Amino acid sequence: MVPCVVSSTVLVSLITLRYFAYGSNMLVGRIRQPDRAPSAVPVSTASLPGYQLHFHKRSLRDGSGKCNILQTRLSGDIVHGVLYEVSGGDCGTLDVAEGFRRGYLRKEVRVLSTSGWTTAFTYVAQYEFISGGLKPFHWYKDFVVAGANEHALPAPYVRGLLKLSSQDDPDVARDDAARMILAVATNGCKG
Repeated sequence: MVPCVVSSTVLVSLITLRYFAYGSNMLVGRIRQPDRAPSAVPVSTASLPGYQLHFHKRSLRDGSGKCNILQTRLSGDIVHGVLYEVSGGDCGTLDVAEGFRRGYLRKEVRVLSTSGWTTAFTYVAQYEFISGGLKPFHWYKDFVVAGANEHALPAPYVRGLLKLSSQDDPDVARDDAARMILAVATNGCKG
């Protein structure tokens, strides 16, 4: 796998990486935010067999549950998501947004895209940041569901996401800001 950090900024921006998004970054308007990966281009939907999606990664920013994937190796388990191509120059900002080494680690995975099997990187929670009983904020769950709908992930999978329990965000300003991003992203604006 190509590392996100190399010695030359010019070389980094020339590298294109494949990224498998399974959480809020599935939504194109979310991942293309300036503090994430503005260069992200969705390549196809993809699935990761033998994994389960959980909302048990404790956020350092707000203490709520964020998405994580756990490898089970069970044939019936599958995580659906979006395969993106991302400029290597955006990798650093995406790492910061995702909390790389501060809650998440990068992991190379083999996903099944519409064109066949391919390798991509994704983020998985560090063990010490996994907590049982966490719930995502409503707005975060809405980002995940909106991304799943935007890319027409399988209807039973989306229904499963909709059934997940979520909670109000006690920080009204953060809730309002997230809902503004969601509104812009789901209306096709790139603002």
